[in-house]
Amino acid sequence: MLNNIFLKSIRDSKNVLIYWSIGIFLLAIYIMFIVSEIPLDQFQAIINSLPDALGQFLGGSGGLDFTTVEGFLNAQIFTIMAPLIVIGIAISSASKANAYEENIKSLDIILSTSISRERYLIEKILAMIAKVVFICIVHWASYVLAALIFGLDISYSKLATICVQLGLISITFGLICVLVGTITGNTTKSIGIASVIGIASYLI
Repeated sequence: MLNNIFLKSIRDSKNVLIYWSIGIFLLAIYIMFIVSEIPLDQFQAIINSLPDALGQFLGGSGGLDFTTVEGFLNAQIFTIMAPLIVIGIAISSASKANAYEENIKSLDIILSTSISRERYLIEKILAMIAKVVFICIVHWASYVLAALIFGLDISYSKLATICVQLGLISITFGLICVLVGTITGNTTKSIGIASVIGIASYLI
């Protein structure tokens, strides 16, 4: 297993991914239950009474749209909560690509085997991408299944599109974390800088 960094990274994260999957599914059940119980049109009327600046800050340039299930999910899940989860997983995984191994003095031991530095880093990056893709698929499947359970009409393709976008932005911040970790060899800096850039981009 040590000769395959990709598989070892996935194996080491197996339990964490399972726990996250269960949590995401339970969150999807909870959110879709709420959507099935509230009149969205009346809820939108309350949202429309908010100042425009607040609505745009929370929901982007288009504001908050609660008239559809997709709009509700976009405002409640895929604007803040889902990005925090997936970007957090990407940065956490990416921070262990090199900086973490250097900090615990295990990188030299790993590289003393037949594994080259390039292969080690590439497989760590691929493992990070695989984890992000898996969690995004879990998001899509959880909300599709929850919609079926509560009889809600939802566009599977639009949900897939936003999950793809979620994966791409998370991988981007993960790669930034890898870059900083490679340059500095410091886990704290790699996580901190990638997180600060992520927060700044959200506010912008």
